Amino acid sequence: MLELLGLQGLADRRCEGLSTGERQRVHIARTLIGDPPVLILDEPTLGLDVLTNRLILNFIRQAGLDGRTIILSTHHLDEVESVCRRFGLLHKGKLLAEGTVAELRVLAGKERLSDVFLTLVERVEGRGAIESLSVLGHDPATASRADACSRDGCTTNGGRDDGS
Repeated sequence: MLELLGLQGLADRRCEGLSTGERQRVHIARTLIGDPPVLILDEPTLGLDVLTNRLILNFIRQAGLDGRTIILSTHHLDEVESVCRRFGLLHKGKLLAEGTVAELRVLAGKERLSDVFLTLVERVEGRGAIESLSVLGHDPATASRADACSRDGCTTNGGRDDGS
């Protein structure tokens, strides 16, 4: 597990002295000790550098390929496209759509998952919803939230950044 998460050089260090990325990897390793059949990860790449981000995403992808069910919640919709097989996009606590990336692309007529989400929000709330976020200084591309998983039957979530 230390090797899988790149923790070999950290095994003898205390958590207080670790970086955000190192702490994130330690938290995931601690979770895996009990060998749970399902992992629920909330924003696993938040605040991570590019290398650690890639390491975490590769771990999530491999855990899914190994048969583990992973439910992933993230605002970074485009980064999970290559990790997850099924998505459920939620906004304000309501499921907008569920399916594979290919199915969602056809449904919305868009390529990027973040664009799919924004298109679906516009369909539900009207075209002005996305423009009003931009006027208020919010980036509509990050106003989504996605829960995704690496095995069939998982749901991806998109909501508002304000916790609703």
